[in-house]
Amino acid sequence: AEEISVSFSLTDSEEKSTSWSFPLRSVTSQRTVESQIELTHRGMYLYLTAHRHGREVVIYSRWWFVNSTGLDIQLCQPGGGTGRMHPVWPFGGSKVRFLPQVSNESGDGVAFLELPGEEPRACRVPDVGGVQMAALSGRHSCCLRSERVALPELARGATCSLV
Repeated sequence: AEEISVSFSLTDSEEKSTSWSFPLRSVTSQRTVESQIELTHRGMYLYLTAHRHGREVVIYSRWWFVNSTGLDIQLCQPGGGTGRMHPVWPFGGSKVRFLPQVSNESGDGVAFLELPGEEPRACRVPDVGGVQMAALSGRHSCCLRSERVALPELARGATCSLV
């Protein structure tokens, strides 16, 4: 069988593109291979996972984020070497964002959430099926909930959740 490879780039809601991925090559055996993909976008890193089996490839983010609170919450991430927080942009024109894969000292996933006029707050990302309270300001609190996302049959065994 002929070996094939593919590279890709993503475009955010303001039509700014990420860097191109390194080429992903087809897997010649019948075993499943997962690899991490690192893209840059507006000076920040975006990590995705490629799940490959033969000539089939599923590219996904392990954590997705949707703000369903009704509050004007901005998802942020540290980076750019400045120590400042930067917004996480939606891709594909939707309100779904890829949650940056940031961990605290304990190894727990962390989401940085910011309300207008407030400092970003680090909130622990709950395990799938769990809930975590998050105090966003002295007047606003919410909870983060994590649910499993169903992926195509090809990506069986891959873990993906919506926060």
